[in-house]
Amino acid sequence: MEPLVSVIVPVYNVLPFLREALDSVIHQTYQNLEIIIVDDGSNDGSGEVCDEYLSDPRVIVIHQENRGLSGARNTGLERMTGEYVAFMDSDDAFMPEMIEKMLDRIIQTDADITICGFHWCETTDRLDRFAARDQDKFSPGPEQILSVSEALNHLVSARIGWPVAWNKLYRKSLWNAIRFPDGCLYEDIQTMCPLFEKCTGIAAIPDPLMYYRVRKNSITLSSSLQHLRDSLLCSTRVEAFIEKRCPSVFTPETVQAYRERSAVSASSKYTALLRTGTSHKELDPYRKEIIQKWKKTEPRMLNKRSRMIRYLFLYASYLVSPAYSCLQIVQHLRKKETV
Repeated sequence: MEPLVSVIVPVYNVLPFLREALDSVIHQTYQNLEIIIVDDGSNDGSGEVCDEYLSDPRVIVIHQENRGLSGARNTGLERMTGEYVAFMDSDDAFMPEMIEKMLDRIIQTDADITICGFHWCETTDRLDRFAARDQDKFSPGPEQILSVSEALNHLVSARIGWPVAWNKLYRKSLWNAIRFPDGCLYEDIQTMCPLFEKCTGIAAIPDPLMYYRVRKNSITLSSSLQHLRDSLLCSTRVEAFIEKRCPSVFTPETVQAYRERSAVSASSKYTALLRTGTSHKELDPYRKEIIQKWKKTEPRMLNKRSRMIRYLFLYASYLVSPAYSCLQIVQHLRKKETV
């Protein structure tokens, strides 16, 4: 018997992209699928489109009040019955052979997770028309089987394709006691850490087997107080996970690299909010938290840009926004000189 694979598709107000996403799952070369579509309170007609797919007996549609991406995925996890599970964001698309290749790999290697490459698509057009260039293809590394320690270091080092949920196939049993943090953005990496720790091995496929769409209003490219707050919360949780397992799993260099990256990311979000008119008073609690993150970094191990940001936050935080503006002007002028 071919094993049943559950595919969980959270949907929220993605009408222009939804049919292409769902069609890419329906038309997989591997057909023994349970396709769980979770309409997370859409109000743009996406829910009605989801119901159109009920004519396929493999499709289950769940309509719920808006709970966010984590809540929608968790609803799917509660409902799934497959031996394996994959997640797809509803503005992305799978290539036709994705599930088949991922499943073959996970069975052949007896791994608990398979991870694949993907195409990075900055487009609002159909993804199957996207003309991928070499720089648009991202790979998790060569075809290999990684130990838990190796995989966790790739994960927290933010190697391309590792800290996300949507380019992987998982054994169902991994999710028995793990769920995404409800109501929190940046949910992937803080869920992947304990999930990876339960594995005996993780298999990598270098080939791009899906299309990842990049939109201006996506979570990773958006700025708001919630994005800043949740980014800081996520990095604090992941850092605590890392520190408990250092040096048995993570090296001091990995810990330092994660601290630097999370501090830079939070600093950038803080600065973006200042430039959109958010008041210093609203941002002050987050500024203090960012300063604490920079204090935990080792300045001698930082690159020049990070050292500059660290110095500004620790000793002249009121200059952060103008300094970023000057840096952007310099970068723009350098680009013009090279054209």
